[in-house]
Amino acid sequence: KKFPLIFQIQQRTILNYGRSNSSILLYLKKKHVEEEAVNQHLIQIIFKNRFKILIIMGLFIAGAAGVTFLIPKKYIAYGVVYPTNSNSIKDIAENPDFGFEAQADRLIQLFESEKMRNAIIEKFDLITYYDLDTTNEGWHYDLSKNYTDDIHFSRTKYLSVAIEAKMKDPKLAADVVNALMNKIDSLRAELFRENLVRLEQEYERKIPVQEELVDSLLGAIQLLEEEPGARIFAERRLKQIEQAEEDGSFQYGDMLIKEKLRNHPGFVLEKTIEAYYRELGILNTLKDDEKKTRDAIELPFPNVYKISEAEIDRKKVSPSLKTNVLLGGFLGLLSALAFVILTTQWKSLRKRLQ
Repeated sequence: KKFPLIFQIQQRTILNYGRSNSSILLYLKKKHVEEEAVNQHLIQIIFKNRFKILIIMGLFIAGAAGVTFLIPKKYIAYGVVYPTNSNSIKDIAENPDFGFEAQADRLIQLFESEKMRNAIIEKFDLITYYDLDTTNEGWHYDLSKNYTDDIHFSRTKYLSVAIEAKMKDPKLAADVVNALMNKIDSLRAELFRENLVRLEQEYERKIPVQEELVDSLLGAIQLLEEEPGARIFAERRLKQIEQAEEDGSFQYGDMLIKEKLRNHPGFVLEKTIEAYYRELGILNTLKDDEKKTRDAIELPFPNVYKISEAEIDRKKVSPSLKTNVLLGGFLGLLSALAFVILTTQWKSLRKRLQ
């Protein structure tokens, strides 16, 4: 009895699948044998040439060690400062907390400023230290690059500013860091006071102009005559001035204005008085701001918080003999393996051609 067609198809599929699996298994087994043969051949080549490999590695290691001793040694020094949360000594006295992220970033910008860089270069004669020829066209670029390579500033996770100097002399490295920490306060104060002085000069220019305007309005008030029907407005203004006097806020020109309101009230007078007090308010604000500016200039400038000053550390940080030897050994091993394998393959190819 014949099986239905569907069962015949399934049976043929199973048989074909079995044959396919057998072929795949045979192919994988053959490939595995070939890979093992290649690996064994490589191991044999390496074992046969092991002394060559060791000699090449030794040469690379010796070369790396020799280069290490030829490279100038460098030493590192560290310092840490915290920024203040204000440029006002009064604010610091009331709230002596450290600055935050914004203050730390601004402090780094000042450390990296051209004024600071020029001051450090001049103080330690870094042009001579870097052996630069100032007659060459690109010496400014070389100086800037060497400076930024050796001196770094960074904001720590605690919002302090870390200063790092890497020099050929450990004492020079420590001196550079400490000089940066000492110079930053005078640089901050200098920039701060430069702005305040410019602001003070602006007030000195504006205040006489405003005083002249106020005096001209007061002169105009003195010349005005009485107008009919304006007394009710004059009485309201008089009450305001008298109340201000009782509160102790007597202002320049009040006596003259009171006399004019009592004896010569008028609508034009009222408008002129309003303009006068408005301009007088502007004048008083300018004078108050000028006084605050002068006080800020005269007050001492708050210093940064020095957490850790740099100390001389005679342990070199570069070049590292251990790192260079390991790198030389690794490169030597790769070069030796490549040399041995290539020479063996070349010899094998020549034999086959012969």
